[in-house]
Amino acid sequence: MTFVYDQDGTISYRAGSVVFRQLSGARAPGDAVLLLPAEISLAGVVLIADTENATRDAVQAAQKYRVVEQERRVLDEQQHIVYLRSL
Repeated sequence: MTFVYDQDGTISYRAGSVVFRQLSGARAPGDAVLLLPAEISLAGVVLIADTENATRDAVQAAQKYRVVEQERRVLDEQQHIVYLRSL
């Protein structure tokens, strides 16, 4: 997955290794869930793209998501839970 950041008007791209799962059902808090290492910051993230290539062209061509909910607790191996909604 590639994280797209907007820091004071400057767009940057960072690929990260995460666990990604699609969700289904009316009670699901989003369309997908990420298990994300704690060292990946979501501060300034404007979207997350389903691509390993951290480039503008790769992000434009990929399925994109926005963060709808983040659980602040830390799981085994220092991971956070992040729920996503498709764009």
